[in-house]
Amino acid sequence: VPIAHAATSVILSNGTINANFPGAPIKASSTATAIAKVAVTASAASKTLTSIQVNFSGTGFATSDLEALATGTTSGVALYDDTGGTVGSFDGTDAVVTLATSPAFSGTNIVLTPAVAPALTSGSVVNFFVVIKTSGTATNTDQIAATIPANGVITTDGNGPTTGLIINE
Repeated sequence: VPIAHAATSVILSNGTINANFPGAPIKASSTATAIAKVAVTASAASKTLTSIQVNFSGTGFATSDLEALATGTTSGVALYDDTGGTVGSFDGTDAVVTLATSPAFSGTNIVLTPAVAPALTSGSVVNFFVVIKTSGTATNTDQIAATIPANGVITTDGNGPTTGLIINE
């Protein structure tokens, strides 16, 4: 008799800077700043993270408010794996998840697709961070709001979350 498994559990929360100060400002030419934490728990072994969709908006927002998009640490939007020294917090020791190709905006939406799909652990939380770097053209009046939509986190174990998260609004 086959065993039924629930799909992946996905829990979204504000990133490190936003956790205590929703709407917190991020300066132009910023260092990498976590705007969202994505906690994924697989229901079975041998599952992976396939992609994360992020939709940007905000008063005065333009894609040029972010650094040029790339596959790694220099990108204006990047994905990091919480493998560093402080579990659950974005810190200088977390590892960037290299993307398959430099992502491209479709309007103000972006999909982050890893080059090598990160492994998920059955029954254990694996944390990822969506990170941004602002460009030198961002101004004090530009608001960067991000949304990870419902089912915007794609895994080989199912999609999630059931409801989206609006960040920094």
